[in-house]
Amino acid sequence: MITSSVISIVEQLTLLTWVYKNRNKFLPNLIDPKRKWIQLEREKCPELIWEIKKRIVDRENIKNYIDDTHIGDIMTWGIHNTYIPNHTDDTIDNHKHVRYNLFLLKPFGGGDCLYDSQKYIPSEREYLMCDATKNHSTTPVVGLKPRIVISYGFLIKK
Repeated sequence: MITSSVISIVEQLTLLTWVYKNRNKFLPNLIDPKRKWIQLEREKCPELIWEIKKRIVDRENIKNYIDDTHIGDIMTWGIHNTYIPNHTDDTIDNHKHVRYNLFLLKPFGGGDCLYDSQKYIPSEREYLMCDATKNHSTTPVVGLKPRIVISYGFLIKK
């Protein structure tokens, strides 16, 4: 489920520079306002974000999909004591909702993924595939270093 690195350290730093310059554009999550997120829109984000998405599509050989229309492609920012509660995400008929979560920054502790009761501990610059129609959550972030993730959403034809 965890894959090798899909971005270089230079690309990681380029994206993190953009994230920190745009941190005031991140919105509070409705469930936990200390958790922030931003909708990724092609014309407002670095082209690198879309190049990475294409790399994942190619590497994972993703076919017969449409971009997720419910959540879309987002970036999340979690600080100390924030976590994603257990939940599932919607999909459309005859499609599986799959998310590929790229870890730009990992906290000193916590922020690990629980997918269908299985714990995963990815490293920075790695991505993880999540069947979003199954239960998924995270452990709480611990420490001053935030958890920053790009989440690419796909609706894949069954």
